[in-house]
Amino acid sequence: SNDVVLSYLVLFSFSFFQFSMTGLRQTLAISIVIFGIKYALDKKLIKFSLVVLLASTFHQSALVAFFIYLATYFKMSKLMKVSSIVLIAIVYVLRNSIVNFLFMFIPDGRYNYLSDGGGETVLLVVFLIFIVGLMFHKNYDKVSRYANFEYGMIILGILFQVFTPVQNIFFRIAMYFTIILVVFIPNLFSGFKSSERLIMKYM
Repeated sequence: SNDVVLSYLVLFSFSFFQFSMTGLRQTLAISIVIFGIKYALDKKLIKFSLVVLLASTFHQSALVAFFIYLATYFKMSKLMKVSSIVLIAIVYVLRNSIVNFLFMFIPDGRYNYLSDGGGETVLLVVFLIFIVGLMFHKNYDKVSRYANFEYGMIILGILFQVFTPVQNIFFRIAMYFTIILVVFIPNLFSGFKSSERLIMKYM
């Protein structure tokens, strides 16, 4: 991150820190996955897989982190911008049907108590941050050498966050990807001119 203070602010604002106080096992799993991201970026699939499997011994949700490897192949382009927004819109419209389909393969009642998860506000905020990021992606490319990967992570995070209002178990899954906001938001700000940065911070 190019702004450590802002990273801490994001950590608190998106409840990552608060969650770490209660979801200790998953927080440890997320930490292990973050450590393994360097292997994903280096295209070392076996090492990355071993790290994810290790993380899953602390919390099974860590298995979803295998999707992180897909983000390493993400390439920003005009077509990708449009495609990602269209994909998010389609998943949003079909989210109830998709969740019902997925839960057909889960033992009855296991996650019933987690229904009606809320999360619409977080979804909206993350999506707006993503849109701003798309608007300034050329600036961001100059700030971060892993810009494409970070955009890919945010897209995956949004796609899982979309399901949170239906079943809040997806909030836990989305965290493996939305944690990238701790780096993305400060780096995005650092790519702005001084006047633009001041306006965006007040927003």
